[in-house]
Amino acid sequence: KRLVIYLPKSVNLEFFMMRSKLWQTFNKVESIIMSNPQSLSVDIIKHVLMGRYNMTLMPQLAQCKDTSDILLLVQENSSLDDISMLECLVTFFNIHEAKPAIKEYTQDIEKLKLKLCQYLEEELLKASSII
Repeated sequence: KRLVIYLPKSVNLEFFMMRSKLWQTFNKVESIIMSNPQSLSVDIIKHVLMGRYNMTLMPQLAQCKDTSDILLLVQENSSLDDISMLECLVTFFNIHEAKPAIKEYTQDIEKLKLKLCQYLEEELLKASSII
């Protein structure tokens, strides 16, 4: 037998909202980077990502023509609870204006993870009392 736990609509809605916040966070950071008159060098961004993350990104990075392409690739290789590549770029290039957006997103995802853990613990407790 398998244990099946259905998430309530409210939790599903929160996942949807976090996906939206993830997209908004990437857009904010891209906006900040693009508004900087001394835009970051595409080659330096590629070098940082290849040096800090696995080399499997190399073929995809080679296809990137500009910062927007790179940020799209970073977003595609991020997950709801892992925006470390974006954080790496913001930290490495010391993009102060983007740090609050990263911090807010990180705090929001931690709250969601905590809420999800609590919900699953309650459901598992219920299930264990039935078994």
